[in-house]
Amino acid sequence: MKDLVSIVMATYKQAKFLNTALLSCFMQTHQPIEVIVVPVRGDTETERVLYEFPFPIKIVWSEKADYVHQRNLGIKEAQGTYITLADSDDAYLPNKVESEVSIAKRENALIVYSGFFITDEKLNIKQVLIPPDFSRERLLSSCIITDLCLVHRSIYEEFGLFNESYGEVAFYNHWLKVAEKYPDKIKRNPIPTFLYRTHPEQMHRTLNKQIQLLMRQKVKHESLTRKPL
Repeated sequence: MKDLVSIVMATYKQAKFLNTALLSCFMQTHQPIEVIVVPVRGDTETERVLYEFPFPIKIVWSEKADYVHQRNLGIKEAQGTYITLADSDDAYLPNKVESEVSIAKRENALIVYSGFFITDEKLNIKQVLIPPDFSRERLLSSCIITDLCLVHRSIYEEFGLFNESYGEVAFYNHWLKVAEKYPDKIKRNPIPTFLYRTHPEQMHRTLNKQIQLLMRQKVKHESLTRKPL
């Protein structure tokens, strides 16, 4: 039997996109999967969509709209051998999970990251981004690993959950820590695996970009000065 893969989706005020995002998870060619959705209490439109959705999902309610915190709540509930994140305004391509699990198995990888298509609000493709092969030096230069990568659950058991005080840089901080210890266990998927929808209401657009830039510089410095694990 194939390994269970957990898909964790944080969502807040994205009800008009949510059905598409959820359906893309259930259209995966890899099975079995479990889909864990972490909405925010009081988001009534999202609640309506979730309770009307025809396929089985696990709902974990968050008391606050903080997508790093919400993702952590979902990861805590995940039962899969592998865990991957999903955004409620984006869409997986059908081979997303299967292609990444195949690479993880073949190359004994703990993290597999992929490229993606950038689209407009209606999912019309505008651009494709294919990241380079992994090296720690490239990761220090730029966050080439998306937060929608496939992660073996042992990574969360060893390194813990995302540091919520870091905002969206929490994911970059996590990948840097893993890269310090397991640089040969991070692999690239050469094909794009999801559609990244751009629109004014994206969850991360509420974050202060100057603060996030300073935080990114901070985690780079920490990685460069940390003693080897």
